[in-house]
Amino acid sequence: MADGERKVSVSEIFSEFGGTLTRHAHLSLLAGLGIVAVTSIVDVLLGDSGGQFGGTIASFLIQYHLMEQMLAADGLLSPSVTGRRYLSVVGASILTTLGMMLGFALLIVPGLLLLARWSLTWPYIIGQGMRATEAMGASWRHTRASMVSIALFYVICLVLLVVPLAGVGVAQGLASALSGPSITAGVGGTILGNAVAALMAVGGTALTLALYRLLGHSDNRLAEVFG
Repeated sequence: MADGERKVSVSEIFSEFGGTLTRHAHLSLLAGLGIVAVTSIVDVLLGDSGGQFGGTIASFLIQYHLMEQMLAADGLLSPSVTGRRYLSVVGASILTTLGMMLGFALLIVPGLLLLARWSLTWPYIIGQGMRATEAMGASWRHTRASMVSIALFYVICLVLLVVPLAGVGVAQGLASALSGPSITAGVGGTILGNAVAALMAVGGTALTLALYRLLGHSDNRLAEVFG
């Protein structure tokens, strides 16, 4: 089958996503708790601006290693990959983010479609050792037929996230109203917010792997690697 010809439905994505979370429940839980703990500590120590920057770096590193461990556990980490490609992932993340921001600025739909088309970039870099632009191109090709299904899945996830995000806002508002701007209320709100961010980060990593298993991973490619 040629690149991008395989088409998957939203239900197939849900099924693979659930299976990925189930297989990697322990890793996902550890990564989520790690993100909450590290980002909360950094927020408290460095304040809003410094904490946000430090927390972003910490979250990125945890997500990177979570993806790496998930790929390895599923047998999708190429033995030819040596070392880690932090800069390639950072570069690809910057390029895809800029593209999606432009898409969202023009209209919402182009941004969602770009998000779908570049959704396999991380696994191609981490699992196959591709360069940033090479991985973006591979993701673009392999998601062509399924971009609408992927975009719809993202929309459903975003709608579902409205509930916990609204809950965080309500909880922070209640804490502030009941106890005033105390340190305890501030820390509690920070931890709650970071928990939602960790949920999104870990869930996004699992979804990326699920999509890679459905669309980006080729048995023929692995057969060539293992010879």
